[in-house]
Amino acid sequence: MNGRAMKADLPPVAQRSLARPAPASGERGRIAALLDQGCIDEALRAIEALVEEVFCEPLNTAEIFGDALLDEACQRAGAMSLASLSTVHAESDDGQVPLVFIASRLDASGGHTAVLADIARLAGLPVRILLTGVAGSTDPERLAHRFGGIPDLAFEQAPRGSRLARLRWLQGRLRELRPQFVWLVNHHQDSVAVAAVQPGQGYTLKYLHHGDHHLCLGVYLPFGEHYDPHAMGWHNCREVLDKPDNRYLPMAVAAPAETAALLRRSGPLVTCTAAGHNKIEHGYWPAYADVIAALLARTGGVHVHIGRLSLLYRWRIRRALAREGVAQQALRFIPHVPNLAEALLRERVDLYVSSFPYPGARTLVEAMAAGVPVAVHDHAASRFLGALDMAPEGACVWSRPEELLAFVGSVDRATLARLGAQARRHYDDHHTRAAMAASLAPGAAPVRVPPVRFAHRSDSLAQAVYRARQFSLFGLLRRRALRAARRLKSNFF
Repeated sequence: MNGRAMKADLPPVAQRSLARPAPASGERGRIAALLDQGCIDEALRAIEALVEEVFCEPLNTAEIFGDALLDEACQRAGAMSLASLSTVHAESDDGQVPLVFIASRLDASGGHTAVLADIARLAGLPVRILLTGVAGSTDPERLAHRFGGIPDLAFEQAPRGSRLARLRWLQGRLRELRPQFVWLVNHHQDSVAVAAVQPGQGYTLKYLHHGDHHLCLGVYLPFGEHYDPHAMGWHNCREVLDKPDNRYLPMAVAAPAETAALLRRSGPLVTCTAAGHNKIEHGYWPAYADVIAALLARTGGVHVHIGRLSLLYRWRIRRALAREGVAQQALRFIPHVPNLAEALLRERVDLYVSSFPYPGARTLVEAMAAGVPVAVHDHAASRFLGALDMAPEGACVWSRPEELLAFVGSVDRATLARLGAQARRHYDDHHTRAAMAASLAPGAAPVRVPPVRFAHRSDSLAQAVYRARQFSLFGLLRRRALRAARRLKSNFF
C-alpha cells in the first residue's frame, strides 16, 4: 500500500495530523524537543501546563476540545516509559480479572464520579480505581455514597513524586493487574493518565470524554473506544471533531419512588437550580444573579439554590433581590443534597431552571427523573454549552431573560403537569440504569441518541459583553488566581 492510499484510509483528523507535522518552534516544538532529549518528566509537565493555560482562559471554552499532536506527545512519552519499565510480575489468578479505571481525582459531588460509579456497579467485576493525583488528592471516605454496593472495590493513589514516577507506577500496576478493560476518566490536563495507556497491552481501552467543553487530553487517542456521556457531547464529537465511531453512553440516575404531583398544587411557583460556583460565577450576560431576582419578582414565589456559591456571589444575588424589591427569604440556599431528584420532590419544586452559563447534564437528568419540567438556557455563543440536546420535548428554552419571565408568567398548573410528564417520559426513554447497562453490554448495538429538537440562536451582543469583561482588570486577576489555585492543588499531592 502506498503512502497516499494509507492516508486516504485514515479519518480526517488523522489525515490533518499527517499533513501537518509538529512545528519546530512554539509549545509543541518545545515538547517534542524535550522528548527527543529523553526528558519525559519535563515533557509531561509542559503538556500539563499548556493545557492548564488554555483551560484557564474563559474565551477558550467550547472553542477547542482536543489536540491530536498533544495526544501523540503523551503517547510518545508513555511508550518511552514503558520501554524502560522493569519486569513486573502479574498478580495471582485466584480471583476475577478486575475492571480498571484510571482517573486524576474524584470529587464527592462530581458528575463524572457518579458516571464512573455507575459503570463500576454494572460491571459485576472487582474494581480497581487508579488515581494519578495530578489534579489533586482524593478522599475515598467521602465517596462512600457514590460507590456503595460494589463488593470488591479498591482505590489506589499514585505515590507522591514526579510525573514520570507516577506514570511508571501506573504502567506497572496495569501490568500487574492484567485487566481486560481499562476506562480512562482523566481530567483535562492529566498527561500522566493519557501517557499510561498504550496499544497492544492486552486490554481494551474505553475513553470517557467527560472533560467535554474544554481542551482535554485523550480525545484523539488513535486506539480504543470513545464514549460520550450525553447527547450534546456525542453530536459535537461526531459532527465537529470528526469522530465517526464515537459511542453514546447514556447518563443514568435511579428513579425516585414518586414523581412531582404538579397538578394538585396551588400558590406561587417554587423554582430551583442546582449548581456550584464553577457553573455560574462567570462574566456572562445575562447573569444568574440578575435573572433569579427578576424571576422571583415575576413569580412571587421561592427559588431554591442547591450548591455552593462564593460569599461574594451570594452577596451579589442579595443585592439583585433588593433592587427588584424581593424579600431575601424568597431565596433559599442549600449547600448540598445527596439526591437531587428526591430533594426536588421534598422541596415541592414546580420548575427546574438549569444553571447558566454552564449547565449540569446530570442535574437535568435528575430533574426529569423526578417528573419536574425544566427550563434550559440557550447559550449566547454555543449550542453545546446550552445543553439543548439534553432537553425533553416541550421544555422551556430561553435566550433572553424576558422569554423565561414570559413563560413563568403565563404557565398554569395543567401545563406544568403535562411538561413534567413529558420530562419523565424523556428520562424513561433515555436515562434509566437499564439504558446504560444496554449500552455497555458486550457486542451491544449502539443505543438510540435523543433527537435534536431545538434550534440554537446565537446572541452577538451577549458574546461581545462577555468578551469585553474578560479583558478587565478583574478578569485578568481572576484568571491568574485560577491558574495558581489549580497549580497548587495539582502539586500539593
